[in-house]
Amino acid sequence: MAGTPKKLFDPVQLSGNAAYGQAGNYSVPAGKVIDGLEILLVNTSQAQRTVSLRLGSSSGARYQLYNDLVLPAGDMLPLPLRQVLPAGNRIYARASADNAVTMHLSGMEEDAADAVPKRLWAANFVQAAVGDFYTVPANKKLINVELIFCHSGAAGNREVNFYLTPSGRGTGLDSSAGGRRVVLPPKDTVVASLRQVLNAGDKIQIGADTADVVAVHGSGYLVAA
Repeated sequence: MAGTPKKLFDPVQLSGNAAYGQAGNYSVPAGKVIDGLEILLVNTSQAQRTVSLRLGSSSGARYQLYNDLVLPAGDMLPLPLRQVLPAGNRIYARASADNAVTMHLSGMEEDAADAVPKRLWAANFVQAAVGDFYTVPANKKLINVELIFCHSGAAGNREVNFYLTPSGRGTGLDSSAGGRRVVLPPKDTVVASLRQVLNAGDKIQIGADTADVVAVHGSGYLVAA
């Protein structure tokens, strides 16, 4: 079944509370996935504001997407993402001041049973040792992968290495067909959109210089080989 474009909730003004609120009180319905998120942030005030966003299934299982993202006075910022939200997932948000930033959110709603977009893993922190984050299943191939890395801390650069490793090879750069080092300043987010094709048995491997500081999100399209 083809996806249906949907406004996920009416525009909401974000709270300036220290605690994150569930944006628009929205949760992905049972039996659905949301693909192709388009977040639009509008600073309606005459001062610079910051916005922080998290994705997850509950207040205890949510991971940083953007950390104190800066919005100049009166500015508008679109955030197009290829991330997939499965049933029960929510977006959590906060701003640096009450009623100063308006958030809009749209996406493609699809029946989960028929959907080819896939969240590759539940959002998580990267560990210090390079490890397997995703292995393409048998008789499938993975396309249009998007990885998002967010420095959830407030100090010190963090370094993340990720690799696209062919089936049957080991771990890290010596075994990989390609890799990239990402250096994240404090509170920074980097989006890596990959148009490579990964075949059955191929892996996405990720490691960081410090554990439990960089949050990583991953989505892609899983299709028949």
